[in-house]
Amino acid sequence: MSDSILTIIEEPEAESTLNCLIDILDDRQEAESIINSLTSEVAPDKFKIILVRMGGKAAGLYIPHIEPCTEDEGRLFFFGVMPYFRGCGYAAEIHKTALASLKSLNAKVYAGVTDSDNLAMKKVLERNGCTKSSSLEIYKR
Repeated sequence: MSDSILTIIEEPEAESTLNCLIDILDDRQEAESIINSLTSEVAPDKFKIILVRMGGKAAGLYIPHIEPCTEDEGRLFFFGVMPYFRGCGYAAEIHKTALASLKSLNAKVYAGVTDSDNLAMKKVLERNGCTKSSSLEIYKR
């Protein structure tokens, strides 16, 4: 949305990050698990936590990072939009800021991943110029 003004807050307080994740996911345990996974899997200098606000309200949160064992493959460890901003076209705009933030981590390429049934995120990826390069199947026992 070209008339909206996004405010980007880098490295928000831990409590703000957790509360935003809880609101997006509607699940405190999953939110805590994301933070724990992030801090155990990615070096502190290889990621940022970014809170996006719009009109004074939290609009979303994303965590750009450099994929471990690579020098310049950027990914989003997490990307989410607050429920009250979903379906309004803001996700693509927020995602575009996430892509730009990867440059500050020296990412040269972006590898976006989403579930095969997440049609909304697929649209966001396509709107921002990403193209599908492969599919992944997961097998469990």
